[in-house]
Amino acid sequence: MTTVAISDFMTTRIEAISPSSFVQKAAKKMTDRDVCSIVVIDDKDSKVLGLILERDIVRNVCISNNVSINSEIS
Repeated sequence: MTTVAISDFMTTRIEAISPSSFVQKAAKKMTDRDVCSIVVIDDKDSKVLGLILERDIVRNVCISNNVSINSEIS
């Protein structure tokens, strides 16, 4: 069995977005950067607040209609 380090297949391209950004902006950024997740970082102290995934957008906007594409991420 071959052992592979996580660093051999992880991505180092980390995309970030403000919690006051709109869901649509996050979706567009994911598409433009060809990533499936974006780190949400606080504007004031650059603290990581969370992660938004394509799956979050699909489930909450497209399927459940819980939020609008024009809603803020926070």
